[in-house]
Amino acid sequence: MDRVPVRELRPGMVVKEDVTCPRTKMVLVKAGVTLNEVVISSLEKRSILSVAINDRYTLMLNPIDSLKQKLLQMSEERLALYAPDDRGANLSDQVYDVAARVRPMMHQVLNNEDLLSLLMELRVLDNDSFYNHIVNSGVLSMLVGGLMNLSDEDVYCIGMGAFLHDVGLREMPFLIGGKELSSYEKAQFAEHSRYGYYILKEMGMPGSVADMVLNHHERWDGSGYPSAKKGEEIPLSSRIVAVVEEYDTLVNMNGKLPREALGILMEGKNKYFDGSVVDVFCKHIAVYPLGSLVSLSTGETGVVINVRKNSGVTPIVKVYFNRVNRPMKQPKIVDLAEEKEIHIKKIL
Repeated sequence: MDRVPVRELRPGMVVKEDVTCPRTKMVLVKAGVTLNEVVISSLEKRSILSVAINDRYTLMLNPIDSLKQKLLQMSEERLALYAPDDRGANLSDQVYDVAARVRPMMHQVLNNEDLLSLLMELRVLDNDSFYNHIVNSGVLSMLVGGLMNLSDEDVYCIGMGAFLHDVGLREMPFLIGGKELSSYEKAQFAEHSRYGYYILKEMGMPGSVADMVLNHHERWDGSGYPSAKKGEEIPLSSRIVAVVEEYDTLVNMNGKLPREALGILMEGKNKYFDGSVVDVFCKHIAVYPLGSLVSLSTGETGVVINVRKNSGVTPIVKVYFNRVNRPMKQPKIVDLAEEKEIHIKKIL
């Protein structure tokens, strides 16, 4: 009997056998029940690991819908991290307002069948880091576009381009398996933005989306590729995605701390990156989102409970574990803006 991990369950799947609580043996979901989001959420909260489904290949009947649900869920989670519903997080009102404006556009982007079809063609690269990267790039780029007061149409196109910025990789099967690339393969990889441009043009995507993909590796000083454009020769949408993608790559792929990544962006301001984009990103995006579990330079462990307006690298942390990882009798509050000698060492 095939079992499906709870995190892979989708509304519409039919339960094949009773789901019981491991501890009490009480039936939580009866065989024959058609799953919906409420039931799936309940199973996740009860730490159920997997469920027997009538037809495991329900997952494959409509792979486009499956991918769409996956990307929508991941995108909502990212948006909630960077702009939580609780205004007590102390983010600027502008971030909350922009997040509310971006959400329906984000859903519109992820309901675009052409976009989903293109991402399906990249399924050979299907891994958590790849999808995390495109989702982070898409959500953060749309937020930055909104924070820069761009029009709804421009923000939508930035989202389309950001989710598709690596679509040119479909022409590069040598990337499968993560092996070290040869000199020739590295040269080919540098062409992925050009390949992506042609793919989008052939599909009839808006010219602004194709141009964004073509230019997202160009740099402010002309040191980028494929055309060594510089300054405002580079579309603003590409300049936004360049900053966001660099940040996400540094933090989520290269293991840099958010404060280190911000430092690299600031060092590259007006050299590699558009300074106005860097300023908006560093000012408004909470690099240590509310609820993040963090390790401090003191060896203590705590949770980010408040993000300072305009200063995402110095949040307020509630410390629960001491330096030897034992629970503190009385958790303490550490304001990193005031405790200059203490900083976040790692996100756990």
